[in-house]
Amino acid sequence: MEKKVLIVEDSKLFLALLEKNIKRMEGFTPYLAKTYEEAQDLLRENEFYAAILDMVLPDAPNGEIVDLVTSKNIPSIVQTANDSQAFREKIAGKYLVDYVIKKGLSDVNYATSLVERISKNREIKVLIVDDSKLARIAVVRAIFQHQFVIYEAQDGEEALEILEEHPDVKIVFTDYHMPKMDGFEFVKNARKKFSKESMAIIVISSESDGDTSSRFIKNGANDYIKKPFTKEEFVGRMYQNLEIIELIEKTNTLNANLIEINHYNHDEQTRAYAKQKGIITNDLEGDAHWQADILYKSSDIMCGDLYSIHKKEDGSLFLYLLDGMGHGIQPSLTVFAATTILKQSVNVVASLEELLEKLLESLRGILAEDEQLSYSIFHISPDRKKVNYINGGMYPTYIRSNDEIITLKANSLPIMPWTPSLQPASVEVEHFRSLIVYSDGVIEEEFDSFDGDFKKLLFDDEAMKNIMHEVQSKKTEDDTTIVRLTYLE
Repeated sequence: MEKKVLIVEDSKLFLALLEKNIKRMEGFTPYLAKTYEEAQDLLRENEFYAAILDMVLPDAPNGEIVDLVTSKNIPSIVQTANDSQAFREKIAGKYLVDYVIKKGLSDVNYATSLVERISKNREIKVLIVDDSKLARIAVVRAIFQHQFVIYEAQDGEEALEILEEHPDVKIVFTDYHMPKMDGFEFVKNARKKFSKESMAIIVISSESDGDTSSRFIKNGANDYIKKPFTKEEFVGRMYQNLEIIELIEKTNTLNANLIEINHYNHDEQTRAYAKQKGIITNDLEGDAHWQADILYKSSDIMCGDLYSIHKKEDGSLFLYLLDGMGHGIQPSLTVFAATTILKQSVNVVASLEELLEKLLESLRGILAEDEQLSYSIFHISPDRKKVNYINGGMYPTYIRSNDEIITLKANSLPIMPWTPSLQPASVEVEHFRSLIVYSDGVIEEEFDSFDGDFKKLLFDDEAMKNIMHEVQSKKTEDDTTIVRLTYLE
């Protein structure tokens, strides 16, 4: 439904700014007039939702436009350069939403924000509680042009009945002294069901002692307005309380949405992690000759590490450990993709060189421009006398041959989209006993049971067991993987 807004303004600059602001508001259409006469023509032809009026026009210098528009019961905001006491007294009795001292862009923004405020108000319920009909009329007159849905009650008991029927009331104005149930008892009873964060109760009273106002506030009132009051003070305090409630509601909605999003993300990442773990291959489970001791732990739900161990028909082994750059979903997707490539290729290649060629070819189209993948990949010959390997950006790997330790340092760079080729190396092994490879997560932490000497883990089963237990029980900042491969005599 189109919401027509009448803008009457003789300044071309302010007229253009107001028009621009109204056009930005969804569902609102500005209609422009520079004179009283032009405004009359528009009023004859249209029904307006709201109006923004210049107090002084070339053909109506004494505010005649205000009387014309408000006589048609159109919620109106007045713009003026006059901030005198005489002016404020002049418009005090008029049915206006508000007036704005016209100085610059911020005032234009405020005037148009009031139009939006009126639109919101048509969904907001207000309850006025007072045994005096004249007092209720006075409050209605003060807020009538703000377009609230207004209910009235003669005492606290009737007010509670209305709240029971309309629990979405946002503001309650209540008198203190009333028959049946006074304002104080009403506030205490209302607060048993309606919180200060969901409904504002504003007490209006002529009681001047501070004890009365403090008792009301302590027992659940949001605010206390002492009679007599000006319309500006009344409306200002009303909106101050309303906006606090709206801010709380908005915050609660955002928090609820955030909780829902977090739950969704957690569930999706948990499913993704299960899929990620499902792609891990360990062909040595139950193998009579090989034992694999493995620690695999993500710092978050998803993991930026992945490993696998493949045993080929000829008895040779492929072992690889991949570590994606950074934290979060991107490195997890990268290592998942790389592991998929390796898993699909490992049984159709005859050498590590062929496997690396297929991996690099596929990764070039997957890695982001500034992304990199660190890796340690090994091919152990069937007779365990030769290990072909490539280490790109990972910590050294250690091989135990009898009681000798062979250190395999990084011999390549991490894979990036522009990496030209991957060149593995080889090492001769007299009598292969064990191998250990690990990601950097375990290096970046301090552990009571481990001094960082991975060589001794090749000999010491108890030390291996302790570090695995401690890493599992500790919150680590990075993903952590340790794979120890042992040949059983």
